[in-house]
Formats: sequence, C-alpha cells, structure tokens
Amino acid sequence: MLSNKFKESIFNQVSYPHHLRRFSNYSKRYIDRLDYKLQKIACLSSLPTLSEVDRQAIDVLKEDGVYVTSLGKLNIDNSDRLLESARQAMVSLPSTLSPDLTNEWHIGNHANQIGSAAIAADHPDIYLWGLQRKLLTLITHYIYQPITYLSVNLRRDIANGRQLGTRVWHRDGEDHRMLKVIIYLNDTDKDGGPFEYIPRAITPGHEALSSGATLVDAEMAKVIPKHRWKASPGLAGTVIFADTAAVWHHGKIPQRDRYSLFFTYTSRRPRWIEPYLGNFKPENAQRLLAPLIFGAKALRNVGVLGCLSPR
Repeated sequence: MLSNKFKESIFNQVSYPHHLRRFSNYSKRYIDRLDYKLQKIACLSSLPTLSEVDRQAIDVLKEDGVYVTSLGKLNIDNSDRLLESARQAMVSLPSTLSPDLTNEWHIGNHANQIGSAAIAADHPDIYLWGLQRKLLTLITHYIYQPITYLSVNLRRDIANGRQLGTRVWHRDGEDHRMLKVIIYLNDTDKDGGPFEYIPRAITPGHEALSSGATLVDAEMAKVIPKHRWKASPGLAGTVIFADTAAVWHHGKIPQRDRYSLFFTYTSRRPRWIEPYLGNFKPENAQRLLAPLIFGAKALRNVGVLGCLSPR
C-alpha cells in the first residue's frame, strides 16, 4: 500500500501554485484508486479458499445482487447462541412507534430497534456472531476489499400499513460494494414484510429515474413491472445476503410485525457513514469494545486476523 506520508505530500495543496491545484485533485483521485487496488491485492492474497458451496453463493451474489440461504445451511459457529440471544432481546421491543414525520428516514416512523452499542453491551452473542470467521471470509470475498463491520441492529417492523423509510424503494449509499446480512427471527411470508428487490441485471440506474433517490410501489411499477420484482419470504432463521448498494430494494409493507437482524459490512473506506457515527462516540465505542475484550479467546478461535479484521 502507499504510505500516508507519500499521499500527504501529493494532497497538500497549500504549497502548490494555483494552476497546479487542479492537477493535484486529479492526482488524488487516481492515487486513491491505485491505493484501493493495492489493498485489494494484499487482502485477497491472504484470504482462505472458499468451499464449492460458498463459491456458488458468491457467484449468485455477483449475478443477482442477493443470495438467500438459512442459518442451518450456512453452518456458522454459535448460530444457536445468536438465535437464543435474539429471542431474549425481541421481547424488549415495544409495539408502538415514536414517529418523526419531518424526517422521512427516521426509523421510528415504521420500526423499533436495538442498536449496535446496546446489542454489544446486553446481547454480545449477537454482536460476536457478526465476527465469525466463515461469515467474514464470505463477505470479504464478495466485497473484494478489507472490510468494516459497520453495525448490527435488531428490528421490529410494525404493521402500520404505511410505505415510508426503508419500505420505499431505494439503493444504499454507504459504499460502492457492500453487504447487508438479514436474518428473519419470525416466519416471514409474503404478507409478513419480506425483503424485496430488483435483480441486478434489470435494476435501474439513478439516471433513468426522474423522481429522485426513492420510489413508492406505484412509481417503481412504471419503471420495472411488478412481476419482475423478487420477494424473499422465509421461515425464522432465513438469511439474506444483499448488496444493497447494487440493487433497488425495500421491505414490503407488513401485515403483521416482522422481527429481524441486520448486519452491515462495507470496505474499510466506506463512502458514507453518517447514520453510524453514533457508534464512534466514546461511550458507545467502549460498549462495542467490551465483548471483544472479554471474548478475546473466542475471537482468536475464529481467526479475526489480517484483512478479515474489523476496523
């Protein structure tokens, strides 16, 4: 990788004549891309080899943008502890909402959730499951970069009949390539608010849409016919790997409450992390680190090392 000192010498425009500053901006762009590729090479050279089944999962993700499986098929260590801890946590989520209709994306408009810091402090088995070696290997092979474990949330999506927040069609902007790992905690059929998406091959670019970065169902139907939308219903324990930056997606409006876990992963240089900045406040950072300290032996066992290490 390129040294920080080298990059600073290029990017420090204060000492440049005016006519060279534009050149410096172009140089910064290409040096960043070079550094990105060098990190990729260094990371991939140390990655464990995937099994044939896991390689097929990556191939489906690259082709479709989404891969659906189950905890049983994934066979990731401590999945039983994950589910038991999640069941205990679910009971604390209220059935009433705390809306803020001035903010379209306010989670309280349609769901209640437990955030990363609270999960790490009170339900560490959930938090630590997101660091299992097999899971991180899969994610790193797909993102093709050293990765960041950005967050984990436990959500109760309330059946209030409204399409807003993450129920409108959108694409995520955290990174160029990212993964959300969604686990259903209750049976989620077509009326239970399943994850729904437009396959990568036909997902429209933003430039094709005149109505901006989000669409309600009626607007999306004018762009992509409903029969080409793909819903992902499943029993409790269903796991969905989704590149939510690559495909248009949303949660269908549920007719009964849905419980789910959302794990979010990006590269170590995500494009946009404003919604996650609360995790980096000192008080929350301490709560996030506690399970890693007390679970040090477990982390050594899962081999969270090298380019698999969370930042």
